[in-house]
Amino acid sequence: METKSHTTLGELLQLFRDGHALTKNEAAQKLNLGSERHVLRLINELRDGGIEVKERWRDGRKEFHLPASELGVEGTTVSLTERQALALVVAAEAGRAALKPTPLAGPLEESFDQLLGRLDRASGTYDLARLRRQWHFGTEPTASAFDPGVFETLVEALNRGRPVQIEYDSAHSSDAPRERTVSPLVMAAPGGSWRCVAFCHYREAPRDFTLSRIEDLVLDTSRVAADPPEDFDPDVYFRERFGDLRGDPEIGRLRV
Repeated sequence: METKSHTTLGELLQLFRDGHALTKNEAAQKLNLGSERHVLRLINELRDGGIEVKERWRDGRKEFHLPASELGVEGTTVSLTERQALALVVAAEAGRAALKPTPLAGPLEESFDQLLGRLDRASGTYDLARLRRQWHFGTEPTASAFDPGVFETLVEALNRGRPVQIEYDSAHSSDAPRERTVSPLVMAAPGGSWRCVAFCHYREAPRDFTLSRIEDLVLDTSRVAADPPEDFDPDVYFRERFGDLRGDPEIGRLRV
């Protein structure tokens, strides 16, 4: 017979696996527990059982969460048509090529292998495993290498709506300080070079920062990220900023 304590332990673990980051007080409220000390005992039980419960500070309060690699969603059913399943396979292959240099490459491969096993058994028209090998989106070396921790911190800043303090080695001469605060807006990889478009608090405007040139960064949990300008449109920004990286080649003749 399952005890109340064991049931509560499972409920706390599921909250963490669903992506919640909770203070002891928040966990106590969600689990209808009478004290924060009880929450701490449950967290220690999870750790003793091999669950990697991490800690971080939010607005002066300690919160507990699981690393991204431990998150999971269970008991969820999604109905797809065969055409939708095909589109998902193609999208996963495109994502695999784009995410190859990032810490998300491994989790994408693992999760998609699990999903493909279910989709392939349910498909009557498409051999999804074979089709996966018939789509190619490039395996050339990435244009730049970067610290995976930089990528993870920027993604966390986007998710939590926080600015980051960075040390940036600009590719050209600039009057901007090497150390500055930016609020991430978009992650992108135009031309194979991963970068973060962020609102620069020094320039008071969006700027793009190549990840390989960010030498150090710290998530600023004491402030909320700046709102993007009202007219900021990622599609327009990338079309104007990186339009020279796309389009059909043209042949020209230079006479010397």
